[in-house]
Amino acid sequence: MQAGSSLLCLESGTTINKRGYMQEQEYEVSMMLTNSRETKFTFALEPWGFVYEMEPQTQYLLVFRSTIQPSPPNTVEVEYAADHIIVYAWDGCRFAVFKNGEVLPPGAFEGPRLPEGVQVLKNMGFLKMTMNETLARNKRQDDL
Repeated sequence: MQAGSSLLCLESGTTINKRGYMQEQEYEVSMMLTNSRETKFTFALEPWGFVYEMEPQTQYLLVFRSTIQPSPPNTVEVEYAADHIIVYAWDGCRFAVFKNGEVLPPGAFEGPRLPEGVQVLKNMGFLKMTMNETLARNKRQDDL
């Protein structure tokens, strides 16, 4: 190394962009969700607990971004049931849900990133309990 030169050590997942600024590398996984049924269909996004009612014959684009690579790479876990699906994010994620090109609440990649340890909560069954309570709460509100 020459005198006067410096060495920049970067953490894993950090890169230098074209302007010379450090930025975290993001991993992105997207999926198209289609309700091809003639009735409404529910999909939930865990661990946030957001529940979306999909109108018949509609498509939603779901996009996850994280500074942590999913394991296995480029995969998202989806749990299928008769009347709903649950899509699970991984550590470090933010998300966006689009319908007909319009972003749905809470907004595109808004809020803090998921902390590490989401898989532990899922394995303990905590997210499933939350999903069942959320669906029950929504159903009670619809009955009013």
